[in-house]
Amino acid sequence: MSETGAEPQGAVDAQGGAPATAPPSGGARAMLKHLRHPRGQRAQRTAQDQLALHAPQELSAGVLASALLAMHMERDEYGHELVPVLLHHVQLDVSDTVRTNSGHTLLKIDLSYSVGQLHWTIYREVRDLIGLHTSLRAREVQGRLSRRTVHDAETALPSFPTAYVRNFFSLQRGGGRSGTPDRDAARAQRDAFATYLRELLRRFTLRPQTNRLCRFLELSAVALQLTCVPGTLGKQGELRIMSRSSYKSHMHMVRQMLRPKWFVVRDSFILIVEGLYSLQVYDVFLMDQEFEVRQRRHFHRNNKAYSGEHQSSEAASLSTAALGERELETQRGTAVRRHAFELVNSERRIRLVAHSEREMEQFFASIRSCASRNVFGQPNRFGSFAPIRRGVCVQWLVDGRDYFWAVSEAIAMAREHVYIHDWWLSPEMYLRRPGTPEWRLDNLLKRKAEEGVRIYVILYNEVSNQFTPTDSAYTKQRLMSLHPQIYVQRSPSHFKTGTFYWVHHEKLCVVDEMVAFVGGFDLCFGRWDTPSHALVDDAALAPPDGAECSPPAPPFLGPVRNDAEAHIWPGQDYANERIAEWHTLNRPEMDLLTRDRQPRMPWHDTGAQVIGQPARDLCRHFCQRWNMLLRSKAHSRRMPFLLPPPDLTLEQLRSLELQGTCDVQVCRSGGPWSLNTQGRVEHSVQNAYLKAIQMSERFVYIENQFFVSSTTMDGTDVENRIGLALVERIIRAHREGTPFRAVVVIPLTPGFPSSYDHSDSGPVRIITALQSMSIARGPHSLFGRLLRAGVNPHEYIEFFSLRTWGKLRHGQLTTEQVYIHGKVMVVDDRLAIIGSANINDRSQRGDRDSELAVVVQDTDMLDGRMAGEPFPVGRFAHTLRVRLMREHAGVDVDAMERSAGAEGGVPMSRAPGGGKTPSISRRSTQRGRWQAGSSDAPAVDAAAFSDPLAASFYEDTWCRVADYNTGVYRRVFQCVPDDLVKTWGEYKRAMLWAERLERAGRTRSGQETGAREGSEPLSPPEPSDTFSASELEEMEALLHTCRGTLVHYPALFLEQESMANNFLFPMDQINPLAVYD
Repeated sequence: MSETGAEPQGAVDAQGGAPATAPPSGGARAMLKHLRHPRGQRAQRTAQDQLALHAPQELSAGVLASALLAMHMERDEYGHELVPVLLHHVQLDVSDTVRTNSGHTLLKIDLSYSVGQLHWTIYREVRDLIGLHTSLRAREVQGRLSRRTVHDAETALPSFPTAYVRNFFSLQRGGGRSGTPDRDAARAQRDAFATYLRELLRRFTLRPQTNRLCRFLELSAVALQLTCVPGTLGKQGELRIMSRSSYKSHMHMVRQMLRPKWFVVRDSFILIVEGLYSLQVYDVFLMDQEFEVRQRRHFHRNNKAYSGEHQSSEAASLSTAALGERELETQRGTAVRRHAFELVNSERRIRLVAHSEREMEQFFASIRSCASRNVFGQPNRFGSFAPIRRGVCVQWLVDGRDYFWAVSEAIAMAREHVYIHDWWLSPEMYLRRPGTPEWRLDNLLKRKAEEGVRIYVILYNEVSNQFTPTDSAYTKQRLMSLHPQIYVQRSPSHFKTGTFYWVHHEKLCVVDEMVAFVGGFDLCFGRWDTPSHALVDDAALAPPDGAECSPPAPPFLGPVRNDAEAHIWPGQDYANERIAEWHTLNRPEMDLLTRDRQPRMPWHDTGAQVIGQPARDLCRHFCQRWNMLLRSKAHSRRMPFLLPPPDLTLEQLRSLELQGTCDVQVCRSGGPWSLNTQGRVEHSVQNAYLKAIQMSERFVYIENQFFVSSTTMDGTDVENRIGLALVERIIRAHREGTPFRAVVVIPLTPGFPSSYDHSDSGPVRIITALQSMSIARGPHSLFGRLLRAGVNPHEYIEFFSLRTWGKLRHGQLTTEQVYIHGKVMVVDDRLAIIGSANINDRSQRGDRDSELAVVVQDTDMLDGRMAGEPFPVGRFAHTLRVRLMREHAGVDVDAMERSAGAEGGVPMSRAPGGGKTPSISRRSTQRGRWQAGSSDAPAVDAAAFSDPLAASFYEDTWCRVADYNTGVYRRVFQCVPDDLVKTWGEYKRAMLWAERLERAGRTRSGQETGAREGSEPLSPPEPSDTFSASELEEMEALLHTCRGTLVHYPALFLEQESMANNFLFPMDQINPLAVYD
């Protein structure tokens, strides 16, 4: 992507020092002398003209520095900077004569510049050439009369081919009568005009007339800058902006709008800069699916123009689809077209006025040509803004270790741009662990900015830190203080948009327009994790290598061991949102939890790395959001507009070796408040989910943070149809007698602090109630709909969750859910959807939270099996689903990857750092150690995961692991939520059990290791109020027999209280239900 606007000058870059020999004319010395005197003196102008006279000779002698200095010093007749172009390098040819339907005869002029890298075509009438010559002659005469210029044969205006003008008009009239002019005479005329223009180019290099000639040739500074950017360069010219919607109404903006702006038509957008000579971008207008050109026609009656309702009723709308079908000619005699027209897209409209009707028609023709090739202006699958991209390289990334390693690697290799769009960003987050300052996010971004990489960040602007504790103001201030090359914007403006409940929820990182990361990961605290999902990270525990810790010291956040962070999760990165929310984020070194008493909450997530064209589609989304914010905010610091990158050609993909085997499409949720698309809501993410479920043949696997769909609560309908799509697909499979199954994995409980019975736990109770009513509770639930259709739900769909356990510093046993934050669906092991969209109305409707997702379908098919029968599967989707299910069922996926790498196989995902997993706590060292004599513990065969419908896998491995783990956690911890806890009384008894177990752990630590220094000795508890040391050892031994983290989701938790309307508290109804669904 090209972005301009930071500085209005300097499009040419010169390297190297002064030339070895002095310029023959002494021009450089004359220019340095010129800098010491004020402008406007006669001697100064004479010296300047002499310098311009010898500039071509200096260039031929290799004195490029003098030319560059002249470009910056010289001004045109209006005091503007010169276009940084060497006109004698422009190649020009008058190749044809075009006769239009309106009677105009145009000369087709083909031009190229920069050794053929920039090609464009303009159309001019002979009268345009006469007008150019007349204006140059008038300027020359004016300079001679005022004695400001020196007459010289080399700089004098060449003679105009007047003889050919006379012949041209006679041939034009003759051509009109006979139909075909003499070809040789026409060729001679074109050659004469081409010779005249070439002579102008040669004589007016680096002179005040340069801009006038560049305007005639449509050669602008921004076009030169875009030379290195592939894509179509369409019509250029000056247009006047009469009005513009969705823009800041400041007085200085009104004054700027009155001045003509330079418009450049590109492949999928129209670029507007301050002027021909300027690189400062004034605006970027996207050509999207709603793009059209509108023009009003004014009719005359008795030679008197009238408007009003007649004018409005005759308004002509020329859409991108109609531009190629309708002629742009007016009805002669009855309608007179003004030179005003409107550009309209889904965001806004701009009213423009051209200099002439012919100028306007040329803009129409150029826009029509670009729009016909614009893939973003055509209807796309799922109603998405982006098309399907074929032959793409994609890699799935599971858990934060692999994802953040890949992100850090891409950012470290960045050369031009880094774009980050996050709900939350923590500058002090470590991308690699154990953490070192080199791989802390803020240090990495600062280092790249110092190397010249421009970094753009969009953050969600929270309404209040009490409800959303992300402190985007601190993050913005922290990042922008690192380097001027780092730009940060926050969105939205809540009071301006009237939006207080919905959020910008995208998680996106794009590097150099070629590599993009999308999924559920924010670059923030609490997201980094490994497949082992450790609960405890305590530097006081004895390290494996016996190294001692040193006290915390900047730039580290915590204790230091071996020149790295002693903690894997230092400071506020050690977090548990069920216990306490983040706060005081300007002190990232502060511990939120007591590490020897409270476990962290492990984080399970999924993302994708896409390379090539889909990364550019994600860039376009970022640019649209960035530019929308730029128009709506008044920044104290100049922020540049961003230009969407052009599509990559097949030759470019081959040369860069970026071709893969996947078909990828970018989808999103966005609407009026998030994208400023008035009257248009895009919910292509939901459409993709619904179509994928509808077209599924055998198996659907879903991991999501929520499952709130197709139900009703307190008279409010949940409108997304994902749950209903599953119901319809299951009923169809039941009626057809075909094998089908769906597996859904969601968190055990929402990630909010406070227990279920606390007065401040309204969000926890409401989300739990919504999910239970979506899954199994009530007639509108998924199970209720299936039972009414005579289908046993458990034969076709089951819901699961993740839980793990650990041992704190003093031996206390503890458990916590593994929080599922990924948003992924795999269908038939052929198609996968990975993104940021939850299964609820907030993410799926499109007019609430803004989201991104990629739909991936692999063409590299493997020989697979479904329900014991041969079933071709895609490599990408199949390996992703197998990797996720293996991790949950207790297979050591890291060991399998290391084994595959050692044997020369292709691992399913990259294991950064040679696959090294740090030994963090008991979970990383005890995983896979089975308790002797535990005959009830299920055996897990890593090779059994290929067929998810086989009874040997689903019943004997997957469900049995969930049954066994659920029973173990229920027996040891009596943890909630649980299906056996159906009343508030049973809930309180379970909480008392947890307190009893905690006291037993503390007693055990006090008896075995003594009380901590400075604390009171522990008094012996009552025998019935605790557990003995032998009982705790048996509990720990039983926990060792667990396989993985898989458990059943408790859809019937507190079912009796819900049926009696006692589950929700009265204060839970204060906020609208839509906030939580």
